[in-house]
Amino acid sequence: MGVGVIISEVDLAGKHRRFAFKVFFCLCYTTGMSDKKYDAVLVLGGGINLNGSLPDITKEQVQKSVDLFKASSAEAFITSGLYGYKGTEKPVISEARAYAKYAESLGVPSTVFT
Repeated sequence: MGVGVIISEVDLAGKHRRFAFKVFFCLCYTTGMSDKKYDAVLVLGGGINLNGSLPDITKEQVQKSVDLFKASSAEAFITSGLYGYKGTEKPVISEARAYAKYAESLGVPSTVFT
């Protein structure tokens, strides 16, 4: 199994998270990480609207995670997140569940979610 890299960011809602996310996937594809087999792909929480819809940047994050999942033949797809750390109102669905539903709509089988 290969070893993946997770980049953590302090400013999860802003440009820094986007930059770190793009750097991570750039590393994956330019170093051949996407050709390896991984145990799982982990999608960290990073944004959801109150109505349960996903912002475009979050859709991009999930889409690239799905691409990596398919390219690496990972055995599990893990989503995380409840709602934004600055949020005072809870969305109608958790980030983790919304990400899983979106990933499933992009072709990730429901049997691999943990």
